[in-house]
Formats: sequence, C-alpha cells, structure tokens
Amino acid sequence: GGGGGGGGGEREERQPPMAPEESGWAVSCPEGFGTLRDPAYFETFGRWQNRYGRDNLRLSGHFLSIFLQYVDPILEEALDACPSYVLEIMMNAVLEVETKQGLNAAKSWISQIFRLRDRALLQAEGETLRKLQILMDEWSVDIAAVYPKFLHLKRLGPSPALSEASTPDEHCLGQRFFLYKLDDFFYQPGTLSCLQGQWGTEVVMHHYLQHNCRTEDPEEANWFYVPMYTTCRYVHLNNTMPEVEDLMSMDAVSDAHIWNPLVETLRSSKYYQRRQGQDHIFLFADGQGPRVWHSYDIFRSESIFLSPESKCPTWGEPVRRYLDVKPCLSSWKDIIIPGHTDFARIQYMQKHNKASQERQLLATFHGRTPGAHEAYADCAVRAALLRLGQRGPHVDVGGFVEDYPERKGDAHFCFVPAGTSPWTNHLYESFYAGCIPVILSDEYEVAFAEELDWPSFSIKWPEAEVGEGLYQYLEGLATYLPHRVFAMKVALERHACWFNWYSTDPTCSPYLLIHRKLARLASLRRSRSRFWNVDEEYFGATNSHEPPLAFAHLRRPTRFKHFEGEDSNFTYLSSENL
Repeated sequence: GGGGGGGGGEREERQPPMAPEESGWAVSCPEGFGTLRDPAYFETFGRWQNRYGRDNLRLSGHFLSIFLQYVDPILEEALDACPSYVLEIMMNAVLEVETKQGLNAAKSWISQIFRLRDRALLQAEGETLRKLQILMDEWSVDIAAVYPKFLHLKRLGPSPALSEASTPDEHCLGQRFFLYKLDDFFYQPGTLSCLQGQWGTEVVMHHYLQHNCRTEDPEEANWFYVPMYTTCRYVHLNNTMPEVEDLMSMDAVSDAHIWNPLVETLRSSKYYQRRQGQDHIFLFADGQGPRVWHSYDIFRSESIFLSPESKCPTWGEPVRRYLDVKPCLSSWKDIIIPGHTDFARIQYMQKHNKASQERQLLATFHGRTPGAHEAYADCAVRAALLRLGQRGPHVDVGGFVEDYPERKGDAHFCFVPAGTSPWTNHLYESFYAGCIPVILSDEYEVAFAEELDWPSFSIKWPEAEVGEGLYQYLEGLATYLPHRVFAMKVALERHACWFNWYSTDPTCSPYLLIHRKLARLASLRRSRSRFWNVDEEYFGATNSHEPPLAFAHLRRPTRFKHFEGEDSNFTYLSSENL
C-alpha cells in the first residue's frame, strides 16, 4: 500500500471516478499533484487503506518517507489538489514518529494534522469537501480517533477534554493516585506500539491515571501506581535479541533489562517501604509477567496486582509435579481486569453485530489449533472443537480467517477455549459482536466476577465435556428457547461497557469497577508500619548519614536460615543508594 509516485510522460486514459460508497474513494485524486499523477495509484492506495489498521511500524515509516519526499516539498499544492490523501498519509506516519522520535514529536505531528484538516474543511467545496467528510467519518472509528488520548491532547475516561475538571470525589471515588516516573526504557518500543493488541492494558491504565485522579504530591496519595510496559518490553526484547535461544535465557535478559531495575527503584522508595507496599499497584498484561519476575514474591503479599490472567505457569518450580498452572493473584486483594481490544476493532465488530433473528451460525471459533501450531499441541479442548465443527456449516470452527469479526457477528455463540494459557481475549471481544461467550477453559477466572452477573450473559462449560452434549445444549437453546438466547445477547451488549477501556460512560467502565474495588480494599486494610514508639526524627535528621526509618529494616544485621556455602548475598538488604 502506497509507494513512490509516477513520473512524467503521457498520462494513461482516466478511469471513471469511484462512487462515494466505494472503498477508497475518499483519498482518490484524479488530477494528482507533483510527481504523483497516476489515478490508479490513488485508487489502489484507497482500497488498501480501507483494510489497514495503522499497526505496522515498517509501513508507518514508509508513509513518512512518502510524505517527506513527495508531499512536504509542495505541501500547499498537494493540499489544494488532494487534501484527503495528504491527511491520510500523515496519519499513517504517526506510529513511526512516536516510536522513533517520542511522544512530544508525535503530539506536534498530529496537532499539525488537525490544523491542516481544519483549514481544508473550511476551504473545500463540492466533491473535495465530501471526500474530507467521509475521511473524518472513517477516522472516527479507527485508531486515529484515540491517538489524541495517548498523546496528551485528550484523556481516557468520562471527561475526554483536558480542560474539564475531574475531581477525585466523583469518578475516582475520592481516591488520589501518585504515578512513579520510571526510566524511559520501561516504555520501549513506544506508547502506540505497546497500545496495540490484547496487552494494551499496560498503556491504557497508565494514560488514564496520567489525566484522572492523579496527584503530584506523594504525601496526599491514597495509592501509588507503578506504570510499566513489561509484557510489551518483554516481547520487544525477544524480537530484537537474536542471541536469545530459549525461554530461560530470555528470562535472564528480562531480569537484566526490566525486573532488576524495577526492584532497585522500589527498594530505594521510602513510599514503598513505609507501608510495605500495601498502597502500591502493579499491572501485568498477562500471566507471564509474574512468572518472569523472579523476585515478585517480595511484593505479592501486600501490593495490589491488576491482570487479565490469574494463573501463571509452573515451569521450573517444585509445584510442577502437581499442577501446570498456579494462582499468581490473590482474590481478596488483586483485581482481574479485561484484556485490551483495539478501539477500531471494537467499532468494526459493533458494526457487524447482527440481530438474533438474522444470525445464520449456531457457534464459531477461529484461531490457533493443534496440528497447525506447535505451541498448541496440548490444547486438547481446541482439538475437541475441531471435531465439533464437523457437525455442519452452522458450527463454524477452524484456523485464522480474515472475516472472523463478521462471523462472530453472525453467530449466536462464540466458543472461548483455553489456549497456551487459561485466559484468552476471545472472551472480551465477543461482547462487541453480540456473540454469547461459551467459556471452555476451566482455569479461566473472568474479570469483575464479583461485581457482574456473568451467568446472565455467558456460559462456562467443563473442558472435559466438550463434545456432543455441548452441541445438543446450544442447539436446544437456539431452537427451543430463542427468547433466552435473545435475553442473554441483550444482557451481553448491556455489559460491554464494563470491559471497554475506551468507554466514556461515567456510570459504566472498567476504570469505575477498579476504583470501587480499591475503595473497598482501602476501607478494609489498616496501613501498618514495621516499627512503633520510635522517634522518627532521629532517622535521617539528627544523624544525616542515616536513611529514614522506612528503610531501617533493609539494614538489619541478622540473616535467617542462612546455610554455609549458600549462593546468595541478599542484595535487597542493603543501605546502598537509599
């Protein structure tokens, strides 16, 4: 999609212009400009662009090159001739600008796009104006609509405008959050790169708290949020370090580049140490975070963990002899959150969400399966679904297909089978397609289970019983109890806002449920100190060489259960860098 323009010479005979309803018409440019004169180029680009999600860094760099080489030198001419094309090319380059040049550069870049857009809308007439209006409609349902929320021009949550006040006593339930400022490497490769896909929760929660419920004064904070894009960083390191040969060596790389620097940050934080981390919050985008963080046992008993996955693999642990996964969240304090679904994908699935009476499929699932993907060889429940798919075309099961969102919108039920881990984002996507989820993962603990009536809009079926009985049950519901299927679909759609990280409804969003859970925790837990009846003024005041009392335990001389020859120097217990 996109490319260098045609040169001089005779122009080919023009084709009839595309109708407005045709894909790509908004960026068509019959006359062209500069050296970009071939109408077929613009039409091809428009049709391709209709399927592009602005999610490829290499292509984003390609579009930036096109702009700099062919458009920017004659920007005024290009805007007069083809404003929609110019704006679309620039929007495609946002990912490259933010990843390579940083948030401030991307903020300036997109602000320029909006200035050029506003000018073009004021000056355009007739067909050109219609093309711009169509382009703006397209931007409203793709990632372009939320770029400003991640570039500090707007904010996530119920009050998008930064100029609007957001008082902690309203949406935040009176709670104030202090955000740690970690080194830049914790956020590489970049905000927009890490936003995309199911692990984008790391980014959305960070940016939500940057503009909502925040305090710059740690002394008045109720909670301390430690923002880190660890899953994104882990994947990026894995993709950029060819010397890493296996999972265990990748874990060692993660220790060096993620976890050891994080532990040192927390060790030297008096706000973490003073209450043993009770008021500190960490977010893991999946269960691999706690598994890879070898030292997380230091923090797990008191701090609050947010994650869409409550179970971690037991690789290399003694408990492996008993179980393949173990709990890595505690139900009494930690919060299971929904995975992230891209804004554009939400809009697309809602667009193809058919009414119950119009649906042709009984059930559907498409994804990785045993036989097709080596890592899924032990995913027996997916193999069982493949066999179930042989019942006929109304049970639609198989590998990846391009029109899966449309198939979800055409099915009464969406199978949600376990994969290489118990959780899968197939569950949360089903809400936007109006496709009643049938959870086939015994260890899957769903988000907000205590707050929401999951049985009213979903089914959870034992993995061992996936077969003819499940088919007969679903077929019976659709055939003999269509009113119940309809009611479940209505409830599903009504609850979708609780799982939508882009919800602006002040009464229904994942942020609100998180605030409620935190408020309950704060009311139940009494903050406690390690020491009492101690004159704190002595520590770090009278004796200037002494760190504050909050760090006193890190200097304790006793070592417990220390065996001769043991390979440990207990690096956490040190007064250095405090």
